[in-house]
Amino acid sequence: MTIVQNSSTNAFLAQAVTDATNESNALAALTPTVTLGNVTSGETVTLSSGENVVSVGNINLNQAALTLSAPAGATIIVNVSGTITLAGGSQGNGLRLAGGVTPNNVFFNILSSGSNVTTSGGGNAQDIQGTILDLQGSVGLHPAEVDGQIIAKDFSSSSGALVSPVPVPEPSAWVMMLGGLGLLLCLQRVRRVF
Repeated sequence: MTIVQNSSTNAFLAQAVTDATNESNALAALTPTVTLGNVTSGETVTLSSGENVVSVGNINLNQAALTLSAPAGATIIVNVSGTITLAGGSQGNGLRLAGGVTPNNVFFNILSSGSNVTTSGGGNAQDIQGTILDLQGSVGLHPAEVDGQIIAKDFSSSSGALVSPVPVPEPSAWVMMLGGLGLLLCLQRVRRVF
């Protein structure tokens, strides 16, 4: 599917762009709980439960991983003032998670303009676990796998790139799912009685 930028699409998407920009600015204004500077080699950063705000300059990894470890239910916001460059061809590289935190609670907020997120290497060796928010630059997956969403000004990919959106059910959806399960259990019980 190709979306052509014109006055109609600009008008239709104007509110979404405004909302995303406001969210990016709000995330950027949060006080860091951890400051990493530039990341050029693999490392694991252990974070706490609750909200974690990580401030990073550039992430430039070649066949290595930056692993963010936090317990289930934690939220991780990574404010990147520079670029993310991930390269190499072996599995297990990229921006990874451990400790129970899930990709739907992780946000990579890219604050600079230009070619900001770039991956290279065969076989989707680069894995980014979390949502990429890059409203001033571009995201290029050549190839890579993203377990999350990409919200970007510009996006490109090559053969083999994979984006696996991580759904976050709304409370009303949970109520409907639980109500449906309750109805099924009731019907099964009624069948046993008759």
